[in-house]
Amino acid sequence: MTPSGPVLAMSQNAATVWAAAAGGIAAIIAGVIAYAAGRRTVRDQEDAQRRHWLLEQRQDAYAKFVVSMNAFQAAIEEAQDNWGAPDGHQRMELLGTPSLEMDYALARVRMLGPESMAAKGADVESRIYTLLEALASGFVSAATDSNLRAYRLAKDAFLDSFENFVSEAGRVLQI
Repeated sequence: MTPSGPVLAMSQNAATVWAAAAGGIAAIIAGVIAYAAGRRTVRDQEDAQRRHWLLEQRQDAYAKFVVSMNAFQAAIEEAQDNWGAPDGHQRMELLGTPSLEMDYALARVRMLGPESMAAKGADVESRIYTLLEALASGFVSAATDSNLRAYRLAKDAFLDSFENFVSEAGRVLQI
């Protein structure tokens, strides 16, 4: 026996209601999934933009540090060339500007990181000041062989440290 009349109409109405409910639930689930996927895409794009911005900032900071170190080293070498000159000690005063530029550049390296670059930058800074002290001793006690030897050792240590900084920068920037 097959249902007929009001029972058949009620079954068809119930089926229609259930189908509509299932369709509505499926639409809600699809909407939640689409929303979650959209949020994930936006988050991924934001992360990629942030990484790109940080990479550009690091590249700029490392380059400025390298330029400032080159300028400071050139100023030190110019002053060293004037050991024994009557106005040689005055050339030491000209090192203030490159020193300030180096300090600013190193501060940016420290802020932008990573820690390995901050450590390499601090080592370069330490070596350049050791080189500066060796230079100053040549002005204070004259340019002796001992002072010249100390200056050359300090310069070699600085150059090694500087090379380590540049190598680490290449690794960090994936160049």
